[in-house]
Amino acid sequence: MLEAEPGSYAFIPAFLTDFTEQIIAQLHQLVPNLPNLPDQPTLATLLVAIEEAKLDEEDFVRECLIEQSNKEPVGQAAAAFCLLSKIYQRNYSHLPELREYAQPLGLLREGNFLGYAERLTEKLTWPLDQFVRHFTNQDVIVRHQYVAMRKMGSGQQSTLKFEVEGEWFRCLESIQVRFSGPRLNVLLEMALDLKLLDKDNTLTARGKALLV
Repeated sequence: MLEAEPGSYAFIPAFLTDFTEQIIAQLHQLVPNLPNLPDQPTLATLLVAIEEAKLDEEDFVRECLIEQSNKEPVGQAAAAFCLLSKIYQRNYSHLPELREYAQPLGLLREGNFLGYAERLTEKLTWPLDQFVRHFTNQDVIVRHQYVAMRKMGSGQQSTLKFEVEGEWFRCLESIQVRFSGPRLNVLLEMALDLKLLDKDNTLTARGKALLV
C-alpha cells in the first residue's frame, strides 16, 4: 500500500486510520458471524467469532497465500490478524505452564511469542479497531525500525523496508514473503527429533495426536 502513495510517502496517522478501516471491513468478510456482533466489537469478540465459526489456522494460512498471490495487502493483513488470534486462542490455556518451562531454560528472549501473548491478554477488552491500529503502528512500523537498526548496528545487511521521518514514512524496498527462513529448517529438525514427522516429512501418529 505504501508503494501506491505519491512518491511512496504517507502521513502515518492518516495511513493508519485508512488501513485500519480497510482491515476491519475485511475482517467482517473473513469471519462469517462477526457482522452479527456489536458495532464496536472488541478483540475478545473477534476471538469468540472465530471460535464459533470453527475456523482454524489452516483456513487463515490459505487466505494469506491467496491474498499474497493477488497482491492484496489489506486482505493479507486481515487474514494475518485472524491467524494471530487463532494461535493465541489455541495456546492461551497453556501460557502459565509454557512460562514455567521456558523461564529456567532462558528461552524467553526479546520478542518471544509467550511474552507477546501475555501482553495481548491485557488488550482483549480493547475495541478491535484500536487494537488493529496499535498493532500496525507499534508491532509493524516501530518494531521494524528497531529490528532493522539493531541488525545494522551489529554489522548485518540492512533489512530496512521503509524509513520514518517524524510522522511520515517512505517505502524503500518491497520484499515478497518467502517461506525459506532458517528458523523453518530448525522447526523441521525439531519435529523430526520429536518423532512428529517421519523421514518423508509426513505426520506420524504422534504428530496427528497433537492436532486433535
